[in-house]
Amino acid sequence: MTGRRRKNEQPGVLALAEEAVLLVRRAPLAAWACYLAATVPFVLGVLYFWSDMSRGAQAHDRCASAALGLAALFVVMKIGQSFFVAHLIDALSQRPRPWTGRRFLRLAAVQGAIQPWGLFVMPLALLLMYPFVIVHGYYHHWTAIGDGEDMNLKRLRRRAWTLARQDMRSQTFTLWLLSPWLLGLGMLATFGAVRMVALIVPAAEIQGAAWFAIGALLFAVFAGLLSPLGFALTLNIGILFVTIPELLRMFLGWDTLFRISAGYALANTTFLAALFGVAYLCMDPVVKAAYAIRTFRTESLRNGRDILVAIRDLRDAREAAS
Repeated sequence: MTGRRRKNEQPGVLALAEEAVLLVRRAPLAAWACYLAATVPFVLGVLYFWSDMSRGAQAHDRCASAALGLAALFVVMKIGQSFFVAHLIDALSQRPRPWTGRRFLRLAAVQGAIQPWGLFVMPLALLLMYPFVIVHGYYHHWTAIGDGEDMNLKRLRRRAWTLARQDMRSQTFTLWLLSPWLLGLGMLATFGAVRMVALIVPAAEIQGAAWFAIGALLFAVFAGLLSPLGFALTLNIGILFVTIPELLRMFLGWDTLFRISAGYALANTTFLAALFGVAYLCMDPVVKAAYAIRTFRTESLRNGRDILVAIRDLRDAREAAS
């Protein structure tokens, strides 16, 4: 089979996204428990750090310790996500691998050796735009292959780099469709554009409702172009956040500060960070599943594991029909 034919057999971006969603739905409960236990604390830590550093009176005194704790939560999150992706690859290969304490410690060591660098490399690559596709693919493939079975970091780096450079067009569209990173970039671009408008036009000449309309329009433009799925998801989450206080007031008589402050709360940066945090928890598992599928299929060209899965499926179908 030629390289061109193998490349043509790779699924399209929409087919890959659909298969990733189905794979996430088939993930075992243990994998989900580990993913949520590792990821939710980091998201909550980011929200607390954001709120505290932007409004805390003595924030500068605890900035260093809080940042160090947030970095530790980031490493824990990456370990849990690698455990999650390992289960997804096991589901694809139909070959569950046993987990031992030693293997989990090897996984933690492999992820802890590389993933912390992503705190600096990923934002820098995102600002430069073009290398972000390769860097994004490198760290996601590292999450997939650093599953504790191989401790040779040099060999793992070579494998992750090779996987990250393959099929760049598909990776670019996968990143555009599924990744929450571009949603975050759209939010930052919206915030920067609103601040520029505020510098050009005096705030006293624009009413609060007009400011909200300008921000919503800019967010639709930037986030809609950079991350269409993230924009639609964030819009639905925002509607949910606005609706819940109204339902609490209507049915239970509870009034909240969020409802009383009306549109001003929607422009709060902590509210926007909370929107991004929930959107990240919804989008990231699908991205991880998409890269798990890419890793499995690309490496199957070398080890033929996808052929074994197809043979097993045919045998099971024949046994079910007989």
